[in-house]
Amino acid sequence: MSGSARLQCFAGNRKPVTLAKGSIVRSPRPRVSTVDNPSNRIALITHDASVVDSTQRVAAVNSWQLQHFETCEIWLRQAAEPLSCDGTVPLPLQTGCLLIQTTLSSGELPYDLARACSLRAGLPVVAVTSAPTVKGVVAAMRSGVNNLIEIPYTEEQYAHVIRGALREGERLYPSVAVAHEARLRLSKLSSGEQAVLEKLLAGNSNKTIASTLHMGLRTVELRRARLLQKMGAKNLAALVRLVCEARALPC
Repeated sequence: MSGSARLQCFAGNRKPVTLAKGSIVRSPRPRVSTVDNPSNRIALITHDASVVDSTQRVAAVNSWQLQHFETCEIWLRQAAEPLSCDGTVPLPLQTGCLLIQTTLSSGELPYDLARACSLRAGLPVVAVTSAPTVKGVVAAMRSGVNNLIEIPYTEEQYAHVIRGALREGERLYPSVAVAHEARLRLSKLSSGEQAVLEKLLAGNSNKTIASTLHMGLRTVELRRARLLQKMGAKNLAALVRLVCEARALPC
């Protein structure tokens, strides 16, 4: 791809725009509570022009929306607002899939891939890689990578892998959306509510919680009621289920 070549990308539901190679598409930030986001959005993380070229062609043929980012950190800055670096505040929920070019030569994941897997917010991740080792593949899959495509590849093979990731993202989106919403609500609980929640999850009664946390029984009851209200749970069983689902979701 020559230096004067241009890359046509799509940003959300807006019209196509023509960008210089390496430019970043600023897409509208999706809302967590809705499920009307397009399911054909591809985020590509690479600085390899040939991978950008092939992804562009595959996306154009299949009418997929393409966003290109040169590094994982650039993707995070564009995709997340707000984002806590320690992962306590999750990324805004997205649909589609994430493609990241990486190396899988050992049992230790490269930094960008590890960051993408831990902060993907429900996005299926596809690793684009050359000559992966067995240890590298196992480490990637255990860390949450959904699939990989090995360079060199045909564009038919590439499209097949992307299509599978997009289908998987669409299938998982409703349940991920519920868990993501619960995680957002968890992040907004007060420290006192969080303390009561942890004791409830450990199976303690209100009386035991009051004694352990050195507070009145009525205070525990009020905080428990606020927990149910803030989490949108009708009862304790629903609260436990929501918290378990939220904590099982990658940041």
